[in-house]
Amino acid sequence: RGEGWIELPLAEIVEVIPAEEASSSLRCAWQPVSGGDFVRPEEQQRLWLEELIRWAAQAQGLPVAFVRSVAEVESGLRPQAVSPKGARGLFQLMPETARELGVNPDDPWQNAFGGALLLRRLLLRYRGRVFAALAAYNAGPGRVKQYGGLPPFRETLDYIERVVRRYWELEAGEKIAKPSHRQ
Repeated sequence: RGEGWIELPLAEIVEVIPAEEASSSLRCAWQPVSGGDFVRPEEQQRLWLEELIRWAAQAQGLPVAFVRSVAEVESGLRPQAVSPKGARGLFQLMPETARELGVNPDDPWQNAFGGALLLRRLLLRYRGRVFAALAAYNAGPGRVKQYGGLPPFRETLDYIERVVRRYWELEAGEKIAKPSHRQ
């Protein structure tokens, strides 16, 4: 439907039904994934978001856990999130910022790419100083410049703390979850 596309291995296609003939009653609550396993739609969404964030992080050469922690704190991993101030998507990009980055903030893939690109640019601008980059992501580079470092806003300081805490949780979880090949 629409202008999207999807690629599937031929073996996973059971039947093709024209959109005009398809009805909502044909939809299944469980969807197949590679290997023939079935997962619930919410699990599919989680897997899709993980892949989206992994792709955006790798495209910008950033740690996946760092990019994911920003997305989690910004939007709770909700691609359709809109803040009261007008920030949109997973990475809560303001429309003007999205325009500057050349992305559509309402397209999850472009939003993720733009969010990771912005993080990379801020990390480069602040020479790897993560707290300064996160402060600029949250409050804007102008505020970081105005205060000569971290702005003294409770919201910004809490934001930095939440992102960093989530990053370390993700890092610890990955190290625990991945078995060591050296035994």
